[in-house]
Amino acid sequence: MSKKGFTLAEILITLTVIGVVAALTIPTLLQNTQQAELKTALKRDFADLNQAAIQIKTNNGGTFKAAWSGDSSFKNSFLPYLNVIKNCEQGAAEGCWYRSDSSDTDWFYLNSTTPVGVRNNPSLILSNGVMLRFCYGNSNCDITLGVTPTTTGCGKINFDVNGFKKPNTIGKDIFTVYIDENELLPIGAKRDNDCPSGYGDDCTTKYLYE
Repeated sequence: MSKKGFTLAEILITLTVIGVVAALTIPTLLQNTQQAELKTALKRDFADLNQAAIQIKTNNGGTFKAAWSGDSSFKNSFLPYLNVIKNCEQGAAEGCWYRSDSSDTDWFYLNSTTPVGVRNNPSLILSNGVMLRFCYGNSNCDITLGVTPTTTGCGKINFDVNGFKKPNTIGKDIFTVYIDENELLPIGAKRDNDCPSGYGDDCTTKYLYE
C-alpha cells in the first residue's frame, strides 16, 4: 500500500503563508477593536456627563446661564454627580490631565500638532479612569463656533476615555463637549463637521451618533 503525506517543505511553506497573512491582518483587527472600544466609552461617558448636566440645569432654574463664575465653579458643580477619585484645582491639573506648556508632547490634535499654550484648567479623574478638563466660557453662554477648538458657550469639557493610556489624541480617545444655555452638546453638532481631519474635536459628534 502506498502512503501519502505532506513534506517538510510543504508544511514550512504553509506556515510561512499563514504567518504573512496574520502579520497583515492582526494589527488591523486590533486597531478596529480598540477604535470600537473607545467609541463605546465615548457614548458611556457622554451619557454620564449629560445626566450630571441635567441635574445642574434643574438646580439652576432650568438654564445653564449664570450657573458658573469660572473654571473651578464649573468643575465643582459636577462633583456630586460623578464618581471622582482625584480632584485637581486650577494650576495643579498635571496630576489629572496633561501638561500645558511649551514642552507638552503628551497629547495631540488629530493632525499631530500639540495643544501648547493651553491653560492648566481644573480637572478630575473618575473611578473608571476617565479624565476630565473643565474650561469655563461665559455667564451669558454666548456661542462662538470657530474653526479652531476654542471655548464655546457656557463652558467646554475635554475628556479622555482611557486616562493616560495612548493614543492620547483628540478625535481618538480624547473628546470634547460644550454647554449652551439649554443643553450639553458634542463639539461639531452645530457646525460643518471636519472629522476625521483637522483638530479632531468634531469627531465627538461623528462617533457619538454613527
